[in-house]
Amino acid sequence: MEEFFFDVQSENVYDFINGRVKILETYLLSEDTFNRLSSLPLEEFLREIELTHYRNFVIGKRIEDVHSGIIEKYDLELLEFEKYLSRGFINTFFRSKRVFLSIRNAVLGEEKIINGDLYRYVKDNHYPPEFKKSYENLLKFKNNIFVLNIVLSFHYVNFLIDSARRSNIKYLVEYYETYAENFFIATSVRLLRLVQQGVISHADFSSSIEPAFAVLSKSDKVKRLKDLRDEEGIMKYLNSRKYLYVELDLSSFSLESLLLRNIKEVINRAKFQNTGIVPSFLYLQRLSLEVTELLNILQTKTKGIDNIDFSNVETAL
Repeated sequence: MEEFFFDVQSENVYDFINGRVKILETYLLSEDTFNRLSSLPLEEFLREIELTHYRNFVIGKRIEDVHSGIIEKYDLELLEFEKYLSRGFINTFFRSKRVFLSIRNAVLGEEKIINGDLYRYVKDNHYPPEFKKSYENLLKFKNNIFVLNIVLSFHYVNFLIDSARRSNIKYLVEYYETYAENFFIATSVRLLRLVQQGVISHADFSSSIEPAFAVLSKSDKVKRLKDLRDEEGIMKYLNSRKYLYVELDLSSFSLESLLLRNIKEVINRAKFQNTGIVPSFLYLQRLSLEVTELLNILQTKTKGIDNIDFSNVETAL
């Protein structure tokens, strides 16, 4: 039960790990490094990765094993931080996506709810209610995987917001409210793009966005976006914010780039916060973003290469 619940301690309890964070932050890859890595051919990219703090996990490995090595390094960092932040805190904010993916698989019949963790998550009332709530809600969409996946992602975001509120840490609430806001905007725009491309119908748009909005309807920032539930409202919103969203060509609008850009801004706003649990949270968020970007770059560079299978690789975010 304590796996997803935690108590935040007094600020001085985190002084030691925050001192370590200052050192660990110096190893994170800079924006310039990412720009360079993304422009390199695959072989040079792999050589460059061997010069980073991932070196011990990627040297001498096959391409698909480099993916696994990067994730292994990330998982070991999480284990180390458990000692200082608590297992519940780490599970909640950095591992819980895996629970929601298991719930999805259970709804689709790809995993059995017989016993063990998954059974407890969706049947035991002592666990976070969002687990059970998402399972019961997703059952309504088991015959429409497209809508199911969208609603699932919003349950995951809602769980993060609720957990942040329970922490009583103002910055965590701001972080995840901003994440939810941008996630809803980006998802709405992506759905509109699919309508314009003829991939989904107008009815598909409505049947996807309405249940997703309902899941996040308690979010203060998402409530203000109620007009984004129809196509006209989305275009009006984007046109009123051209100074923020220069990518009004919807064919190239990227969910990932929008999320990354705005979340990085929220992270940067707290870069001078040196006490309490927030510095460690920020470091792990930056590391998580770094891992996700690295895996995206590597997957893009290996696209079309025979015998490379990343189907079982799970990204950090």
